[in-house]
Amino acid sequence: MNASKALLKGVYHCEIRTVDGAVRDTFSVGNLVPATGLNHMLSSTLGETSQITSWYMGLLGNITPADGTTMATVAANEVTAYDEYSTSRPDYTPDGASTAKKITNAASPAVFTCSTDSTSVYGMFLASSTSGSTGVLLSAATFSTTKTMDDGETLTVTYELTAADDGA
Repeated sequence: MNASKALLKGVYHCEIRTVDGAVRDTFSVGNLVPATGLNHMLSSTLGETSQITSWYMGLLGNITPADGTTMATVAANEVTAYDEYSTSRPDYTPDGASTAKKITNAASPAVFTCSTDSTSVYGMFLASSTSGSTGVLLSAATFSTTKTMDDGETLTVTYELTAADDGA
């Protein structure tokens, strides 16, 4: 039997700006889709699980995401020293339905405004919960180097998920 493989690739595109608006750093980092995210994709597409229509982005503390990482692990290590967290994590607002085997929030990126000097940010995540330790962790990524941000600096993030068949 010759079976093809569906390939998913997620990338966080990030830009850090200083208080005066100057670009300090731009970088991209690939993600991990943990078991909770993969199981949700399969169950909500072909199984009997309802689709989740609201997603939220957050900042990772000092953890390395793995297949078994859940929202409980992420929330225990989440960075919340940003202004937008006063009520919930920033929305992930996709540009619309996928028409080119990709979905992104490029038109409405998430913005995190640091609220404390010397805040260490280790990575990003995408989850179904506005706050706390429950919900589906769809994606997580660790930056190649820790990003230290000061009060008033912003981290602007887009997340792009692409799908392809391996052609087999």
